[in-house]
Amino acid sequence: MAVEIRHEAGGKVLEVMLTGTLAAHDYSRLVPVVGRLVRRHGRIRLLVTMNDFHGWTAGALWEDTRFAARHFGDIDRIAFVGRTKWQRGMATFCRPFTRATVRYFGGTASKAARTWLEAGADTPRRQRGRAVQPERRRSVPLPVFQTRDQTRAFYNKISGVYDLLADRSEAPVRRAGLELLKARAGEKVLEIGFGTGHSLVRLADAVGPHGQVLGLDLSDKMLAVATANVAKAGVGDRVRLRRGDAAHLPYADGALDAAFMSFTLELFDTPEIPAVLSECRRVLRPGGRIVVVGMSKEGGRDPLIAVFEWAHRHFPNFLDCRPIFVQEALEAGGFSISKSLTKRMWIPVEIVLGIKP
Repeated sequence: MAVEIRHEAGGKVLEVMLTGTLAAHDYSRLVPVVGRLVRRHGRIRLLVTMNDFHGWTAGALWEDTRFAARHFGDIDRIAFVGRTKWQRGMATFCRPFTRATVRYFGGTASKAARTWLEAGADTPRRQRGRAVQPERRRSVPLPVFQTRDQTRAFYNKISGVYDLLADRSEAPVRRAGLELLKARAGEKVLEIGFGTGHSLVRLADAVGPHGQVLGLDLSDKMLAVATANVAKAGVGDRVRLRRGDAAHLPYADGALDAAFMSFTLELFDTPEIPAVLSECRRVLRPGGRIVVVGMSKEGGRDPLIAVFEWAHRHFPNFLDCRPIFVQEALEAGGFSISKSLTKRMWIPVEIVLGIKP
């Protein structure tokens, strides 16, 4: 691999010329150069020119994955210049693995690629001999693309196989959330988005025969599955379930001691989340507790988050949720944060305990 650095736009544009087949050792030339430029400029731009390029060895693919993870948010724009269909496909394939804006240019359009890369790439200001790092814009959660009716229909469809699809990955972090909530004997606890009912059973065991567990879920088929699971566990006498929308909780003000939701808040669009948490705050007594377990966008540099968001953007009928800022949402909703954990499912998961003042 030939690596040529062009100090265009004050050194922010790095040109990488790819020829032949890349091997793992080729990255030993590229990685230090990118690191130096990132330390100097904060974010850089990359011109990848492919001349008689045939792909990667297995070792090189691994190094490329490590490179993408390390510099996930460090590259602002990437221009690919190539001549074949599969090289054009590279530009599409790499998009989930970077925050950069990616464009492909035909082999005769290298000048246009450079012009696009140099546009707005200002020379970094210096202060006391050191480059001033540009401020990185914090990304916001993606929108939710499904309507309530579409979401209900989706969960109705998968209610019979949901545990096979998701329980193995969700169960450990869900249990961690229940341990943080610490439901106590005699308490009245609400679970929002109870799914197939596993947490309902644990909550019912915790509150005991003198407590009560309430449950609300959008899906009537999930309601049926959870009802059967609760009855099978022998705790149906202390569990009351209903179908409904968390944006309009059918419970009295200050009626509950605690609330719990796992992998539910991220199903609501960003403008709706404050309304949901406002309802939770309303129905909790002063000093009442809420635990939210949710996919976290706090690990924004994690390439798996980008992959998940790409899939959510392109296939919302299969991935209708997306990572959010869980603790930030609870703080904005008026809760005092007592404890916050971050665990890993296959993407980061926040587990946050909030207290109603």
